Amino acid sequence: MLEEHGHVTDDVLQAAHGAGLDNATLVEVVGMVSVNSLSNWMNNMIRPAIDFPEVALV
Repeated sequence: MLEEHGHVTDDVLQAAHGAGLDNATLVEVVGMVSVNSLSNWMNNMIRPAIDFPEVALV
């Protein structure tokens, strides 16, 4: 979708439906990706101070 600027071919849509995804789920996924992308872009632009302790990677 990103490469095609939001345009989805019938083949891709049929493949998604064939994998068990209905239109409501696809809309939800696009919405969540949009919210996360916007949040990341805003945080990268604003660079808020991190006010919680760093957690060690396991």
